[in-house]
Amino acid sequence: MTAFGWTETGRDGRARAGVLHTAHGPVDTPTFMPVGTAGTVKAMTADAVRSTGAGIVLGNTYHLMLRPGAERVEALGGLHRFMDWPGPILTDSGGFQVMSLGALRKLDADGVTFRSHVDGTKHRLTPERSTQIQHALDATITMCFDECPALPADAETIARSMRLSMRWAARSREAFVAREGYAQFGIVQGGVEPELRTESARALQEIGFEGYAVGGLAVGEGQALMLGTLDHTVPLLPWNRPRYLMGVGTPDDLLGSVQRGIDMFDCVMPTRAGRTARAYTARGTLNLRNARHAADPGPIEPDCPCPACVRHSRAYLHHLFRADEILGPMLLTWHNLSYYQRLMRGMREAILAGRLDPHAAMLRSGWADGAAEAAARSAGMAGTRAARRDRGTAADDGTAVPASPSLGSSLPTVAAGDDDDDHAPVGGASVGRIVAAQDVDGRPFLEHGPRRDDLADAGSVASDLAGGDRGRPDPEDPAASERDPAAAPEPANGTAGRGVAGTVDRIDPPRATAALFREETDAAGADDPARPRGPRTGGAR
Repeated sequence: MTAFGWTETGRDGRARAGVLHTAHGPVDTPTFMPVGTAGTVKAMTADAVRSTGAGIVLGNTYHLMLRPGAERVEALGGLHRFMDWPGPILTDSGGFQVMSLGALRKLDADGVTFRSHVDGTKHRLTPERSTQIQHALDATITMCFDECPALPADAETIARSMRLSMRWAARSREAFVAREGYAQFGIVQGGVEPELRTESARALQEIGFEGYAVGGLAVGEGQALMLGTLDHTVPLLPWNRPRYLMGVGTPDDLLGSVQRGIDMFDCVMPTRAGRTARAYTARGTLNLRNARHAADPGPIEPDCPCPACVRHSRAYLHHLFRADEILGPMLLTWHNLSYYQRLMRGMREAILAGRLDPHAAMLRSGWADGAAEAAARSAGMAGTRAARRDRGTAADDGTAVPASPSLGSSLPTVAAGDDDDDHAPVGGASVGRIVAAQDVDGRPFLEHGPRRDDLADAGSVASDLAGGDRGRPDPEDPAASERDPAAAPEPANGTAGRGVAGTVDRIDPPRATAALFREETDAAGADDPARPRGPRTGGAR
């Protein structure tokens, strides 16, 4: 059996290419791990995931311990056999999910007692138990159990949390059963405080792990601060061990992190976006629900080898989403994961060729061009709305349409499906705009609530972010949402937009991006209660 390890095959500046050697096969790095929290990558078969080029996937201790149960998975041959994935699997420790349970959990120095969000049964997780569960699952890479304070938190709270996590890391290491080809990773914490990051990195290396993860980033601090924290933290880690940035992120986040020496990533953004009609492309994101795609015979991307692009048109995908056909999310998830894998492969090849910087410039230029097109389109649509508002909207018989008593006469009418966020910036963190003022019956939706099929972009209502993703629930996750606010466009000026009757209808929260989407469950409750997946500060993934 192959010993676990990482070997460098190329370097370009601080970026590095290499191979991760595991008991379940090799993985080229930098690599992106599709998230299969409950033993499946949503809307994908294992063969489909493999076809994208993915070499390693992620599972989650918390969800699998609750259902079907770690012991059952173990009795059935382990997670690899259970989910038909013979390749490497990394399992998150479950720490963040437990800490997100709020009143349903109680923390002490030894561990956490909590009640299941599924059926209310009482459970206990400690560093030892988390490690034992991951062993029963036969995880190739086990993550140490850590504590995750709620945000916002002051520096003292972050420091206290980090030091508890370091004590738990030592206990996790003692409980880990060493086997050839298997590994356990420590998690560097400390928020954005350089001295705490330094303390955490040194403590973990004194314990000794096969790999090191960076947690607690992409949680609202902004990309510049996130990358600055990586600038400080990554050089503190051993050069000959794999480096994993947890819960990140957008394509631009991945690129910037690879340039700083990160090897491994995971995030639910490509899969969740696929379920909400968002397609990642070399020119940003497309919203396939938009009316402009209804008669488009072309593919999402002409050079993409995925089935969605090779066999189907944008018009067909648009139809699938408007008709709520499950094939739409399946095909678009396939495309998005293919895009992410092609993105990583392109970066690996550029590193090996010593051309990562020009390659990065080319990628960012494409994203910027797409964003400029979207901004121009948005400006044109805004002009149309203003003109309609100035002259009023007439009914078929020439009489004025009655204004909504709650909104006044300034309510514009925009064709359903005519959103303006095609080619939204792939690194953006803003929430989109309210764009369909009336539904198909002519009633202002703000009076009676939006109707999914008649709202141009169901992910664009700004207030939805505050309560998590609140789109149409995933049938597998009863309380879940399907919204992808991170894929919505940035305002042209980077500030909040103005909407109906002068109200704010676009907001720019501080980096809702990858932080909101780390664990592959739908937000605000579903399989992961109280977690619009992502923010893990001082323990945040």
